[in-house]
Amino acid sequence: MASAWKPFGRLDFVLRILLISVLAFALEYFLRGDAFLYLNYLPRNLRAFPRVAAFLLVAFFSVTSIDGRLLDSGLPSWYTYPTFTVWLLSIEIPINWSRQWPIALALFVLLLIAGGLIPSQQMPLKPLSEDKIAEDDKKTVALDRTIPPRLLIGPVSFLRTLLTFACFGLPLIWLESLFGHGVGALIAHLGYGVLYLLWLFKVLGRFADSGRPSNWYWFPFCIAVSIASALPLWFKLINRYETLALFLLIQVPLALLESKQRSKEPTRSESRGDKYKKRHGKGARPFLVSPFAFVLRIWVIGCLWSLLIYMESGSGDEIVVWFARIGYFILGVVWMVNANGRLENAGWAHSWYPSQYFLVVSVASLMPLAVHWVNGYEALAIFALIQTPTVWLRSKPKPEEPLLETDGQVARV
Repeated sequence: MASAWKPFGRLDFVLRILLISVLAFALEYFLRGDAFLYLNYLPRNLRAFPRVAAFLLVAFFSVTSIDGRLLDSGLPSWYTYPTFTVWLLSIEIPINWSRQWPIALALFVLLLIAGGLIPSQQMPLKPLSEDKIAEDDKKTVALDRTIPPRLLIGPVSFLRTLLTFACFGLPLIWLESLFGHGVGALIAHLGYGVLYLLWLFKVLGRFADSGRPSNWYWFPFCIAVSIASALPLWFKLINRYETLALFLLIQVPLALLESKQRSKEPTRSESRGDKYKKRHGKGARPFLVSPFAFVLRIWVIGCLWSLLIYMESGSGDEIVVWFARIGYFILGVVWMVNANGRLENAGWAHSWYPSQYFLVVSVASLMPLAVHWVNGYEALAIFALIQTPTVWLRSKPKPEEPLLETDGQVARV
């Protein structure tokens, strides 16, 4: 457990217990609400799984905080079990027996007072030998938890991550509203859970990249953002789309934190062009698309797409509709190939840039169509217009080709 080498001070313990208690009440309220009515479609032995998982999560954080406070104060570790029992009673009594809330409040206040008043263990004042210091440093390095460089996220990457989460969250909200409380809602909630776990890792990487101690900043930040965005939805002040917007906007200041200088920067992942050159040799060239050529091709694809929309909407023949949908797929593949070539030409084809570009453009053009804000032609216009600014991306300068001197003449290799 993390607390085995991570003691928590008085103020740190009190704030953690307060946040964990708020999280426990929030999860209990949420799991008993209308959001999980789809559990009625599951077998009986699986309906209690979300509440059990939530209890284990909250219990883990509370035991970690209690164990860290005991370690800091020098008390025996077996104090963890009665202390956790006191905290659990102070949470469960108001939930199950509301009339006994004064007893629960007294237990909770007692826990906070005891955790805040017990003094920390005094460190030895006598100087240590150099060998002892070196040995302790080795142990500290061995026990220190480091975040892999690939998980560190810079400011711009974090903003791109928020945009990506928005593009995944909008279709999930639409799917949940379309299918009500059936299987579609189940798939949507599973998607919410996966996105939430990925978001936790991204926030942790952003704090670690900025040099903040993740054990203190990360957990309260995640709890505060979750509660601040969920409370207006629970009280029906905003809808789910506005909740998603609030959830993302209140995280924008996190991107303003400067990255801490570190000795080893995370290496850039290879682009498809780099992999192609490595596989086929130096003479091979990736598929590149210049700015004006890409804009021209987008408008050509848009014209062909408009013809397919006319064929599908103007003809009642199922064969014509089937051919039109095949044409959608073919034009979609052609668009992705050209978009990847444009990003490759601009030097942006590494990492997740192409995938995020496809996702953002697809959601921005298809979501208004899905919620019936626009028709097919207007969605196609959005598709073409939002990609026109790619003409401003400058092409990456081509490396000079080596020269080969033969018989007094200079020739390019």
